[in-house]
Formats: sequence, C-alpha cells, structure tokens
Amino acid sequence: MLIEHKLSNLAKLGGGMLHGEDLSFKEISTNTRTIKQGDVFLALKGRNFDGEDYCEDAIKKGAICIISEKNLKQISTFIKVPSTFSFLKKLAESQRKLFRKPVIAITGSNGKTSTKEILYKILDKYFSKKIFKSPGNWNNELGVYFSLLGLTHYHRIAIFEIGTSAPGEIKELSAFLNPDIGIITNIGNSHLEGLLSIEGVMREKTDLFESVDKNGICLIRTKEEFLPYIKEKSKMSCNLREKTIEALQTGISAVKPGNTADDVAQAFWKV
Repeated sequence: MLIEHKLSNLAKLGGGMLHGEDLSFKEISTNTRTIKQGDVFLALKGRNFDGEDYCEDAIKKGAICIISEKNLKQISTFIKVPSTFSFLKKLAESQRKLFRKPVIAITGSNGKTSTKEILYKILDKYFSKKIFKSPGNWNNELGVYFSLLGLTHYHRIAIFEIGTSAPGEIKELSAFLNPDIGIITNIGNSHLEGLLSIEGVMREKTDLFESVDKNGICLIRTKEEFLPYIKEKSKMSCNLREKTIEALQTGISAVKPGNTADDVAQAFWKV
C-alpha cells in the first residue's frame, strides 16, 4: 500500500477512532482463511455475510487490529467506524490520490479481463514486476476499491478493469479512477436486463471516456453508427482513437527497453 502503515493513519484516513495501541500493520484483509500475522481485519458486511462474525477468528490467526462498526470490548485494539464499506472507499480514494503514475482503465461487453492480461504481459517485459493489474475479474465497485489497496511505490503503471450491470456504475467507477488511458474493447448485447438495449450499453460503457484525463487517450473498437455519439461524448475529456486493437498494437510497438512509465503513456498518445 502507498499509505503509511500505522493504525492511527488508517483511522484518520477512514474516518474512524482508534482504540488501543498504535501499531504498524502489514496488509488489510477481509478473509480469515488467508489473513496473516500482522494484518488488519476489515469486518466488511454484505447481503449474505457479516465480517463481525469472524473477528475473534481473525485475532487468533494473527490480526493485530479489527476495523468494525461496533465497540469490541473483548478485543484490545480496534478501529470503530460508522461504516466498514465507507471506510474501504475512503482508503481506496487515498490510494488513488497517492498514485501519480499512468492509470489504464478497461471496460467493454466482453474481453475486459483478456485485454488486461495481455496488456500486462506486454508491459511487464519492459517494467519487470512494476506493473499493477487488478486481480481476476475484480471489476465491480468493491473489486475496484480492493484493487486500489494493492498499489505500492514500486508500481509504475496500473491497469484496472471496470464492469457494470446497471446505469451509472461505469460513470462512478471511472470518476473514482480518473484514468490516463481508457479502453473500450467492444459494445455488444450484455447486461440488457439492466441496460435495456445496445444503445443503453453504448451510453453506459462510453461514460468511461468522460473521466479520462484531459491529456489522456481513449481507445475504442465499435460500429460506425455509434461513432458520432462517442466522439461528441469524448471530445471534452480525451483524445479519441478508433479501432482499439490496431491502436494498441501501434502503441505497444513504440515501447522500448529502458522506457519510463511516462514514455509508455506518450507512446499510446502518439498513436
């Protein structure tokens, strides 16, 4: 993580109150099956689970602190917060603000994860072990927030995947990430139960381009009939490039050994 690894700092950033000793921690975990000695356990709540049920188990497995919405009198060190989900969001926001290197966001009706993995493998050849990618298909709100916690000072470029199932989700996550490069793999008949039509999919997916940095680049492969709308939507936020695959190939071919992260961003920009 980019933030200082002190419990007092966690409490400050997440809007909570630290009870107990101000210790140094290693990572933040929500899973007692994988938690390690020195970690902090975030007792996150969901529709079908409640992390509060696993606090004592987390302590037994090495957690030095619990982040909870309750007063945990039986635990010596904990951070009490109004909402564990809001805490996670604030922490993710702090991580994003501290990461000042190129950020790439990928969405599309399909091919998001494959595109992310391919791009990661290519860039990793030039920045060995210094490229961050969001794990698996962590592309919903919770997944993006958790992904951001994985950013460190060693990373030079970060690649995130963004998904949606209802109007407004891409807009919110894109604004949160504020990427330098936005990629839409395609626009097709996906999530029609929430987006209703392919036009609805187009409107939702292209919300990504509204949050791309003004000096950034937008890459898309789509039908000709959608281009006037997409160009109009992206003209105030980024430089639109059509035909994603061709643009990616050209940008990647311009990357050379020894290039900095900024050089990579410029290579894509010049496509």
